[in-house]
Amino acid sequence: MAKTVAKSSWHLHTVSWIHKGVRSKNIVFLTKLDTTVDFDTPHLIGLEYSRHNDDATSYAAVDEDPEKNLYRHLEWQGPPSTRFKKSHDLYSLGLVLLEIGVWKTLGNIVQTHMPLTDDTPEGRMIL
Repeated sequence: MAKTVAKSSWHLHTVSWIHKGVRSKNIVFLTKLDTTVDFDTPHLIGLEYSRHNDDATSYAAVDEDPEKNLYRHLEWQGPPSTRFKKSHDLYSLGLVLLEIGVWKTLGNIVQTHMPLTDDTPEGRMIL
């Protein structure tokens, strides 16, 4: 599963596309005819923000969703401080691979090991 998800991201990057939304909620599994879930072929979805690497990134709509921010590079939490890069996708992919490795959601991992404190802005994680 981890290899397939990583290869999906790699295929996007080899044709100079950036996903911009790699997170576990954007990985789906199809069911077989006998209604069993096919865990061997995950599909990376959620391409609504994807773009060609050379295209300009829109800074107008800042999404402050705390759950999505868990997967975002620090440069893209809150108002973006830089142009979105492949390395930002790889950062998110690494977090998804961590989830697969420990079979827990990132939200659960963070809540267990790094709870938010009163002085941590909501939704902004320092990982």
